[in-house]
Amino acid sequence: MNKSRHHKKSRFGIAQRIAILFTLAMLVLVIVIGVAFTVIFRNRAKNDLKESSRETAVIISNLMSKTLTLSQSPSTVPPYQRPAGGDDFGRLPGQQSDFWINEKTLIAFINNLTSSEVWIIDTKLNMLSSTATSASADISQETIKDIELSWINKIMSESGYFIYTEDFSDSLGDSYLSVGVPVYASTGNKIVGAVLVHASMDSIDAATFRGLLILGASSIVALMVGLIASWIIAKIITKPLYQIRNTAVMISEGDYTIQTGINRSDEIGELALTLDEMGKKLEAADEESRKLERLRRDFISNISHELRTPVTVMRSSLEALCEGVVTDEAQVEEYHRQMLSESVYLQRMVNDLLDLSRLQNADFKMNVGVFNLYDCLSDAVRSARRIALQKDKTVEFEYDTTLFTVTGDYDRIRQLFMIVLDNAVKFTALVDDSLAPGGEVTPEPVRVRFERGIVSITNTGSEIKQEEIPFIFDRFFKSHSEENKEGTGLGLAIAKQIALRHGIGVRVLSKNKVTTFVFEFQMVSDVGK
Repeated sequence: MNKSRHHKKSRFGIAQRIAILFTLAMLVLVIVIGVAFTVIFRNRAKNDLKESSRETAVIISNLMSKTLTLSQSPSTVPPYQRPAGGDDFGRLPGQQSDFWINEKTLIAFINNLTSSEVWIIDTKLNMLSSTATSASADISQETIKDIELSWINKIMSESGYFIYTEDFSDSLGDSYLSVGVPVYASTGNKIVGAVLVHASMDSIDAATFRGLLILGASSIVALMVGLIASWIIAKIITKPLYQIRNTAVMISEGDYTIQTGINRSDEIGELALTLDEMGKKLEAADEESRKLERLRRDFISNISHELRTPVTVMRSSLEALCEGVVTDEAQVEEYHRQMLSESVYLQRMVNDLLDLSRLQNADFKMNVGVFNLYDCLSDAVRSARRIALQKDKTVEFEYDTTLFTVTGDYDRIRQLFMIVLDNAVKFTALVDDSLAPGGEVTPEPVRVRFERGIVSITNTGSEIKQEEIPFIFDRFFKSHSEENKEGTGLGLAIAKQIALRHGIGVRVLSKNKVTTFVFEFQMVSDVGK
């Protein structure tokens, strides 16, 4: 496998993606802020302009009312301020205006008051005063536009409305916000004219543009800083990911000892910890696989060795019989018995192998139920006594209760007891070479004790070496003594598997030619606690 291919960095990796996504998110945020700023700032500026224009229009309207009052009080107004031919009510000859104005003085004052366009119109639509030179000529109903006329008429209606509109922009030639207020006579509520203040919105547009420029410049700086920061953050985030990737590659190549070396308390740390634990488990599984492979090879070797002897004996016996080497009837019968014995041994070995294979298979289901352990043990002891009787040996059974319920497979647990009892009977012998009274050899009995859920089976006359105790449950491990010449070496391995499948504790004690197998059971009420 080419390692360089695995370690080659992607041209468009996670770090680049994070940086780009972060930058795009900031860009979208800047656009949203820019739009919101434009709308809010423009509306706010427009409202401020509207309020200031309204205040200006009201001031001018009040001034017009005061001017009208002065024009109606000739004793208080110097004669030079009154136009020639004007009457005491401020009306010029041949005109119907309700008030007169000293235009130059008023225009100068209004110019100092505001920079906006100001129109002062009487009820006949005569332009009495204007700060715009382009509008110095009188306007009439024929020259004013319909929509503008409608706004002026609304100001001069009996209710005297204040208006706010941008519809005068066409006449003024630019973007304007127009505010109109009525002018009242000095006495009563009679409307005698209108004041229109046209404030240019160029200042709003300019201010908005300057604000957007400042926002744009600061946004560019923020984007640059954000891009650098996001790149650094992305590198910090992706660095452990590269470590995890490299570790995963090494694990995939069979190096299960490799560790990420990441110690963090976040999601990446959890991922690294999971990968490290997976490596440990794979290492353990690999070791177990190797161990099983060694066991398999040993098993094949052992079974080949165990099968070779009986097969060789049977073949040589058959060859001797078939070739006529053995002709004596007694010898022929002996050969037949030998072949029968070897075939029985082979059958026993095959059956034991099948039992062991089934018990080692996790999918093999046993006939599990609740039963009285005393009954099962008593059944096994009765069978063992018949075997012992054929060999002039005895089995003693001691117990403290006749009721002890457990969960398990009755037949398999009985098989467990029978395997150990058969071995105990087989290896029981005299403690020494002395004779019992009367001149008869009396071997020690096999002792079976059942007390508080613990079953112990003891035989006297044989001893297992301490260094061999850990291996007595292995397949084909057996004593090569005369007593065990017919053994297959699979019995204790089967017993161990039965104990494992039932959760039975097993201990073996052997000292001073006394060997004890101890089995610990749990009652049904204790199972699962």
